[in-house]
Amino acid sequence: MLTFDKGLENFENLLNDISVKNTDKNEAETRFKIIDRIFKECLGWELADISVEENYDGTYTDYIFSTSNKKALIVEAKREGVYFEIPIENNRNKRSIKGLLAENDNLKDALVQVTNYCKERGIEFAVVCNGHQLVAFIGSRNDGVPPVEGEAFIFESLEDIKQHYKLFWNILSKNAIEDRTLFKKLTNKEEILNLSKLSQLIDNYPRTKIRNDIQSELDNLSGVIFEDINLENKAKATFLKECYCTSGALSQYSLLSKQILENKYTNMFDECKEIPNPKPATTKKGIAQDLIDNLYKRPILLLGDVGVGKTSFIENLIYVEAPNIFQNAFTLYLDFGSSGTLTANLKNFIAGEILEQFRTKYELDFEERNFVRSVYDSDIKRFSNGINADLKETNPQLYKEKEISMLETRLNDSFEHLKHSLLHIQSSWKKQLIIFLDNTDQRDEIVQQEVFMIANDIAKNWNAIVFLPMRPETYNRSNQLGHLSGYNTKAFTIAPPRTEQVIEKRINYAIKIASGEELSKKLGAYIQLNKLTDFLNVFLNSFTQSNELKDFIVNISGGNIRWALDYVRNFFGSGHIDTKKILDIYDETGEYHIPLHEFLKTVMYKNNEFYNSEEFPIANIFDVTSENPREHFLTILIIYYLRTTTKNKTEGGYLNSNYLISLLQDEGFTPKLIETHIKRALKRKLIESSNKRIPEFMNETPIQLRETSIGIYHIINLVQNFTYMDGISYDTAIFDSTKFENMKNYGLFNLNIMERLKRTILFKEYLDQVWNNSNFKTSYAWLTYSENLKVAMIRIRNKQMRIQEEIID
Repeated sequence: MLTFDKGLENFENLLNDISVKNTDKNEAETRFKIIDRIFKECLGWELADISVEENYDGTYTDYIFSTSNKKALIVEAKREGVYFEIPIENNRNKRSIKGLLAENDNLKDALVQVTNYCKERGIEFAVVCNGHQLVAFIGSRNDGVPPVEGEAFIFESLEDIKQHYKLFWNILSKNAIEDRTLFKKLTNKEEILNLSKLSQLIDNYPRTKIRNDIQSELDNLSGVIFEDINLENKAKATFLKECYCTSGALSQYSLLSKQILENKYTNMFDECKEIPNPKPATTKKGIAQDLIDNLYKRPILLLGDVGVGKTSFIENLIYVEAPNIFQNAFTLYLDFGSSGTLTANLKNFIAGEILEQFRTKYELDFEERNFVRSVYDSDIKRFSNGINADLKETNPQLYKEKEISMLETRLNDSFEHLKHSLLHIQSSWKKQLIIFLDNTDQRDEIVQQEVFMIANDIAKNWNAIVFLPMRPETYNRSNQLGHLSGYNTKAFTIAPPRTEQVIEKRINYAIKIASGEELSKKLGAYIQLNKLTDFLNVFLNSFTQSNELKDFIVNISGGNIRWALDYVRNFFGSGHIDTKKILDIYDETGEYHIPLHEFLKTVMYKNNEFYNSEEFPIANIFDVTSENPREHFLTILIIYYLRTTTKNKTEGGYLNSNYLISLLQDEGFTPKLIETHIKRALKRKLIESSNKRIPEFMNETPIQLRETSIGIYHIINLVQNFTYMDGISYDTAIFDSTKFENMKNYGLFNLNIMERLKRTILFKEYLDQVWNNSNFKTSYAWLTYSENLKVAMIRIRNKQMRIQEEIID
């Protein structure tokens, strides 16, 4: 890597070469060689970083410089004879561009030309150079300042560059461009945001939505009915039998897990005889006996994304598939959920949790005197025959103290003591040990791998069966990197059940409880269960009959069953639906069909009166981070390009992020802005990376990306939906002051449907205007979706007018 000192030395050599150069040599060739040498030999750019384009009959040559495979700088090299008349200002390299352009047509034409290039290609920085004079500035800006109204660094001659070489190096060397030092020095700040949003006009935005008595009551009732975490064992088994959704693969895994447990229990107490053949599994494919024999000697990995049902698989195994086995075993469940706090030493954390569960669940204290002495009975006997044996008669007190000290040494290694204690009680009580290390997949990759190593040690040396959930990407990457390559692991892939099937089963079970068939003690204090039963029936009928409602929940949950159930749970008792109207209509007619917009609003607004862009899962895909109106469509284009691009895609449908960035640079966006939106889209689950990294902890943009069903639903379905566009119109920056002032006049506070329609039409027209002015190259059908939105709003308006006419009549 070129150093500053070496760059300066090379520049001085360049000046010497120029002074002795043959004057008969073509001056244009010399000039271009000067530019080449300056950037390669003096600023640290490599040949691989530079691409050269000749345009317009060879009148100029563009140099495009890239960092980390992203286009970052254009150097516009003017032909010989094109000189810039630069006003002399001693020792002042930073100048106003407007001042430079006054009566300087050559420089003005060059700056405008390279600025258009930067805008078209999404390249942030620009240099205009005629071989001896150089102007460096920001060619594509997102802070609301037109490039020609900003400032630039001017070097009037090669001698001027030498005199201010440190500044020259600090703004144009390869590392400086990658760090965006030129931007920081020319603006003295990061991106300025001066956004006009309707939300800024509303006090305490987004405000808390107040529920009425009926809504509050339904919210409380549904909360109890949908809550299954703290159910007693018998109720838990009933719940799982009614609600657990399985498949052929999951049934196979349950059967195999059950056989492992049975096999282990049969053979764990007789080390001398060979393992007998248990009753063979009655499945179509069958289960290999050698697999069963070996599995219980290592952790059983349950692979699946967060929320797909790994915990449910575990619970179903405990309470439904093999309850007798677990009743005759020491069964420990350790929750590594992200809400908990882990100690720095994971071994100590696991040991502490196990000790606490034995104290509370089995009333066994592994530090109690008699228990400790029974665990280390053989150690005590060896001690009594050792070098301290004579003290039993000569100094009994000292002997006892030394014996206690020996036992204390054993206890001090808590993890080793735990192992000996567990082996002891398994042998004494004739019970096997089964440990579930659940929700480890909610922790980062380092924790997951460390827990795996501990789990492997437990399974191998504690005579225990260990179930360990893990994310598929962590498992695959660990195998590739060698972390798990030394272990003969077996993994079950837990695919998510069908979302609609889970919801239907859960609602049917809730109806049984609310109607009294399986009445819980927790509901004894409530007397309005009939309202909840009616509301549950309304939802179930609507859900089973409406593909639109079903598609929304399935797609917006992205395969995460927990999320899908949360959306359904929050619908009951929401302050955004007219609960009394729904119940009255159902009472009179026996039916009510929940339209999508009613359900969408409960998911979108949650407990707020207005839409909050921070709430998950509904994202404002038109939100911006700069004062560039074109940015309204950047998140949409990211998702769309990931969905439609076929070139450079992996087998799993992932697209290289550098290739994606190059496509979006061709749409006129800078790499920094693109990466900001990529990380935000990852955080909102609109797209996903191959390693499923958490965006808050990402220093770099992930290498492989693909769209999610959540993202696709946003850019195709929600952009045509009035409820969505109405909600986000409050929290989207409007760069057209006239449109903004007009939008303020419609339904900002009273939320009247006709006023909201007028405001949303203005919002749609504003986005249409931005789209038309942006000249995007993409085939994304925004104008078609916009027209569909308009048609939908006209239909809503006509319906409201008919309703008003009927009221008047």
